[in-house]
Amino acid sequence: MENFNFKNYVLLIIAVIIIPVLLFLITTLANTISKKNITINNFSEVKIANQVPEEAKKENSIPAANSTNKKS
Repeated sequence: MENFNFKNYVLLIIAVIIIPVLLFLITTLANTISKKNITINNFSEVKIANQVPEEAKKENSIPAANSTNKKS
């Protein structure tokens, strides 16, 4: 009976240590993956937002501006 009780205590200790560690690793991996996706999306949105005014500053970049500036 002593060996059986000892094995049960060892299994309980292993389960108490391993299960929270696995949960912690899974949550940290999920957080890092979601944060990377969000930062990549924000970075691309910032790039797109910065490109629009530069193209609008160029002359004859907007077709509507070209059509309104034509002499009849």
